[in-house]
Amino acid sequence: MAINQWRTGLLLLAGLSISSGCSDDNPPPADPAPVAGPTAWTPGPVAEPFEPNRLTLAWRIAYTTERNARMDRRMFRGPDSFPSQGLDQGVNLEWLTQPEEEDGSFARQYNGWIYGVSQVDPPEGHNLYALGDRVFNFGSGGIAQPGDVYGRGNRLVPLAGAAETGLVGIRSYGRRGRPKVQIFSTPHEIHLNLSDRTWAHWLHGDATARWLGVPLLNLGKKPLEDIRLKVLESEHFEATSTPFEGVVGGAVTQVPFSLQPKAAWTDTEEEITATLRVESPSLEFSYEVTVTLPKAAPSEPYRMTFRSPIDGSVQYYGVRRPEPFDPTQSYGMVLSLHGASVEGFGQVKAYSDKDWAYIIAPTNRRPFGFDWEEWGRLNALSSLNDAVARFEPDPTQMHLTGHSMGGHGTWHNGVMSPGRFATLGPSAGWQSFYTYGGSQRPSGAFARSRAHSDTANYMTNLARRGIYIIHGTADDNVPLSEGRTMRELALAVTEDVQMHEQEGAGHWWNGDQAEGADCVDWPPLFEFMQAHRLDPFETDFSYRSPRPGYASSHSYVHLESALSADADLELESQRTDDRVELTTTNTRSMRINTKALRQAGVSQLVVDGDTVSLDGDEVWLGPQTGKTAAHHGPFNQVFHQPFCFVYDDRVPGYASHAAYLSSHWALQGNGSACGLSIENQEALGERNPVFIGGQMEDLPLPEGFPVRWNDDEIVINGEVQSKAGLQFVAPFGERLGAVLVTTPGHEDLLEGTAPFSSRSGMPDYLAWTTGQALLTGHFDAEWRFAQ
Repeated sequence: MAINQWRTGLLLLAGLSISSGCSDDNPPPADPAPVAGPTAWTPGPVAEPFEPNRLTLAWRIAYTTERNARMDRRMFRGPDSFPSQGLDQGVNLEWLTQPEEEDGSFARQYNGWIYGVSQVDPPEGHNLYALGDRVFNFGSGGIAQPGDVYGRGNRLVPLAGAAETGLVGIRSYGRRGRPKVQIFSTPHEIHLNLSDRTWAHWLHGDATARWLGVPLLNLGKKPLEDIRLKVLESEHFEATSTPFEGVVGGAVTQVPFSLQPKAAWTDTEEEITATLRVESPSLEFSYEVTVTLPKAAPSEPYRMTFRSPIDGSVQYYGVRRPEPFDPTQSYGMVLSLHGASVEGFGQVKAYSDKDWAYIIAPTNRRPFGFDWEEWGRLNALSSLNDAVARFEPDPTQMHLTGHSMGGHGTWHNGVMSPGRFATLGPSAGWQSFYTYGGSQRPSGAFARSRAHSDTANYMTNLARRGIYIIHGTADDNVPLSEGRTMRELALAVTEDVQMHEQEGAGHWWNGDQAEGADCVDWPPLFEFMQAHRLDPFETDFSYRSPRPGYASSHSYVHLESALSADADLELESQRTDDRVELTTTNTRSMRINTKALRQAGVSQLVVDGDTVSLDGDEVWLGPQTGKTAAHHGPFNQVFHQPFCFVYDDRVPGYASHAAYLSSHWALQGNGSACGLSIENQEALGERNPVFIGGQMEDLPLPEGFPVRWNDDEIVINGEVQSKAGLQFVAPFGERLGAVLVTTPGHEDLLEGTAPFSSRSGMPDYLAWTTGQALLTGHFDAEWRFAQ
């Protein structure tokens, strides 16, 4: 399926999930051993299992065809009273009683914006959590939590403030279907959501380790810190313990468990189970659950997990190995990107076996995910890197394909990383959000932050690549014109372009051409792939990058920093005999793979007129201070490496926003976000700090930055702002860091800059008030303010 055109704002909320109860099949020892660390502590006893209670709800709802800004503000962090039926003159909306069906769905369809309030009365000492299908967000007791606008039916969030106020509010949009809300109570302090776990198949004859990712709901307002994620020793598994720095109070985040089998698995029908335990000095009890782990034959499609270098979460990709399979042979590899609402395992099952290549199909963090841009792109490449390390394919036989949203991802990742793929095979693909989704093009500093989205600007990178386009002539989801436009853009840079238009076919189509689904498993496409080879270290090329922090490598060059953040970087490499001449534009520093050049028979390299020594394995050209590819900006880059929200717990609005962002990342990105109070920031480890609040003198501040703040005000260029928000990214020691602050009492301003969307790229710095940017731009190459 294609990207849903309805998704337009910055606050794209997705996900919630339902889980099973706890089990104590493997009770702990009578006297738990102290946990080693800076401060030793003894885990609490294992809590008794408890099947959560589902509460009965009665709703008052107000709806309108036009979004109501005052109601948005009132409801985002929770209502302060249960509304009376009738007209609410404060917001000019009428409150109605809304009956609830047995499964929690609203009994009536509303074609507009929906605001709902329900009273809750949990048992004394119980905590609450919720499923909210087709819900934008919950608000309760000053804490906002995302809902699952896509209605997947298996994603959960805590409602840490609801037990105190006895009230829960929601925001929804009726045209997506009827909202469905279920609220559960439990005496437990946390909840492990097993139905939203990220898992791998265990293969017959395989004894290698796997990662298992499980959403952990912190049901109380108190943060959890110094967490131990354990797998108990059993007949099948070794005992393991994985540390996790912390989870914000009232937040959900995915946490990793390490599964280390004792022996290779057999092909029997025996069920595999593992017992997981969570321990923390912040918890009165320890908590256990038992999970069932599926097995598969390696000749069948299967799921493989890995620990993401982006945030430390557990992600997975589908695998279809070559058949017949010879372990002594080197095979090619095809990276296949799925469409919206599909997952990687479903994608890989749409193909038939190939006797010459692996097919690898990652999930875009979530089925809708990030459109294969930004975090979707990073996850695709991380999956590919894990598969390459695991299966060691022929580096000259690497190919990229995908359908619909994945067709767009094929174009996007193809132009950003042309050195990884010999061919591109987009099916029902689209060019950009601007041509297909109808998004407005950003301007100014925002245009540079999102420059990577404009695929057409980078088509020259596809010279010397093979391209095979597939599109149905009757596609009513992604118009045929998108495929034809991309064909013309491709033909302008390479003659090696073919396009197959399936007469009368819609968006997803199948016939009798392939054993799999024809629109992706098209035999001529795979014949085209097999006939092409890639030179990973080509010496004749042109390459264009929007910035080193997004697309940094091609062939023997790794871009590190730009002279200016306001323009692309360009490389032109030409070879004559054993001499290579490299010409750069807007390139401040880079690394050269001299070993690869020597292996390619190059004895002389000239860069911008200067001869460069080819001794050693690598040479760095240009300054090594200031911005580098890993610390380059813009703002979103702080979330491209493992990060931690460090919040000022003196201000409730900052703690609430940390909880909201943590949960948003878990639901939208199947992600893992550490959370720590600012007084415990020494536990950060190697994570990027994202400070929410805090004292200016304690936080990174780039040279010349004309912004100051304290507990009372924000001052920009000498002008005092009584209502303003500020965010910026800057170095913090050896890490990249970020700061988000507001004037007192206006923490709600942070709600409008939620970063977790492939269309929410922000500049290095942004100061704003309601509906207006006050200061925005990018720091210079030495992280200085220059405007």
